[in-house]
Amino acid sequence: MLPRPAAGQVTALCAIATAFSLGCGRTSDRTQSSEAVLQSGDVVGARPHLTSCRVDGVHGDARCGWYTVWENRASHQGRRIALKVVVLPARNAAARQPDPIFILTGGPGIGVATEAGTANLVGAARDERDVVLVDQRGTGASAPLGCDLYGRGFAPYLGDRFPVAAVRHCRDSLAQHADLTQYTSSIAADDLDDLRAALGYDKIDVVGFSYGSKLALVYLRQHPTRVRRAVIDGVITTAYTTPLPGAAAGARALRAVFADCAAQARCASAYPRLEAELRAVVTRLDSAPAPVTLNEDVGLGRERAVLSRRTFLNGLWSHLYTATDAREIPRMIHRAAQGDFTFAAREIDQFNAIRWPRFSVGAMLAILCTEDVPFIAKADVARAESGELLGAPLSRELIDACEGWPRGTLPPGYRDAVRSDVPTLVLAGALDPISPPEWAASAARSLTRNTLIVRPGAGHLDGDDCTRQLFAEFIARAIPDGMDVSCAARSRREKFWVK
Repeated sequence: MLPRPAAGQVTALCAIATAFSLGCGRTSDRTQSSEAVLQSGDVVGARPHLTSCRVDGVHGDARCGWYTVWENRASHQGRRIALKVVVLPARNAAARQPDPIFILTGGPGIGVATEAGTANLVGAARDERDVVLVDQRGTGASAPLGCDLYGRGFAPYLGDRFPVAAVRHCRDSLAQHADLTQYTSSIAADDLDDLRAALGYDKIDVVGFSYGSKLALVYLRQHPTRVRRAVIDGVITTAYTTPLPGAAAGARALRAVFADCAAQARCASAYPRLEAELRAVVTRLDSAPAPVTLNEDVGLGRERAVLSRRTFLNGLWSHLYTATDAREIPRMIHRAAQGDFTFAAREIDQFNAIRWPRFSVGAMLAILCTEDVPFIAKADVARAESGELLGAPLSRELIDACEGWPRGTLPPGYRDAVRSDVPTLVLAGALDPISPPEWAASAARSLTRNTLIVRPGAGHLDGDDCTRQLFAEFIARAIPDGMDVSCAARSRREKFWVK
């Protein structure tokens, strides 16, 4: 079988995994493994013992360690879980403030302590505050619920995101040692608060990206007196039903690509009929998947595969997540319309091969199959599939994957709006294909001290200098009202790739 992209390519593309458009350093801590911590008899809830470690891509000192919790927090019996913890001390020790920043990242299913480069997103806020990164239970290095759903080769990454047979095998394998009902957002939020107390912090600033924004809101509701500031970006609320809203949001973001291409002279000249070409491609793929041959980047290896209608549309949707990736979309559509399906297949395959394996699929499904999928109506999926440009990306796949997956228990009122008077910065991208601005506005309505900012040229979590500036200023200000947010209004679409 053909090898996946080389290590250098993984480093260059690792931002895709977390939907950030900047690098993501990995923690280089070899002092202990999660299993070794548990075998050593670490006491549940004991203060973490942190030792010096190196975090690739993140400047400054770092301290790494483990924090042990019960898998079943209610019973306080059975399996224990060691959570991976990274603390980045404030860079200016003399100006250090007592309230650290806890960063909560996307997925669900990605470990933020393992992908520690997300710390760079808070910019200058790191100068005066510690940054705490913890791999949520079941993710990263924290007793990960990992499964290989795809094997080797190119073809699996042009197939289903959640192949049912592989998901069933994953469930059965994980259930031999883990209680899959114990990996929900509300349980993870209580883990975080226990860690906060164990580290000796009275209050914290929570910064949540994508799924991490939902976890931040859940933490804010369950532990309201422990939050000084909150920042949520690419907002997913507790009422959101991942990924169904991506049907309408993705169609809107794709139409914005068509409009913006038409407004750029070179793009308009090269691709004057994008929507018509897309419809022609979909008609062609409806009749039969397109055969493609994908070549190894280095060497003579090649593999034959097929590109289906669903894979092509899901691939376009994924490329809408960031403005940088969206630059390829006109070229992908046009070349497919000209009969060259290999170009799009190669783009989609490489994107998926880097992104999909980085998720802890068991943790992802444990959350989505409890908190989201049970509230998705099949009739709504059918309407989206027939009425939207991109259909309903991943919705039917997730419904199938969740059939038979053990469900956790949601606290009463879990899906209600989170209400708080904690100052909260709420960020959204106007071009977001999964959590569009109306979801950010919905969250903001019940956050009485909110600062809502919509970035015109941004997709889902396009981290840039303006965003880092806003984070730092909001966290640093004694009274966050009256911030200068003008830089966000200046965000614009990058030029599309042509030919």
